[in-house]
Amino acid sequence: MGNEERFPLKKYRQVSELRTQFQCEYRLFLRYKHGEQLTEWSQRGSKLHDMAANRPIETSSWNYYAKIVLFLITIAAGILWIML
Repeated sequence: MGNEERFPLKKYRQVSELRTQFQCEYRLFLRYKHGEQLTEWSQRGSKLHDMAANRPIETSSWNYYAKIVLFLITIAAGILWIML
């Protein structure tokens, strides 16, 4: 017996796949019918996405100072441990 005979529903689509397919086709239909209409908010969103994608990652100087402070505390604790 093959998989198709044991599990006949495997060859059919799930309801969620049909819903997703309809949404994509309907958006395509609306794009063809009305064209690509950009609203003020979609333009702002696109600008924000572009800014986030092109912005260099800012490294914080706090991380650098935290490493120095941690190093100094470790040295001080080591010196106190040796002296006592």
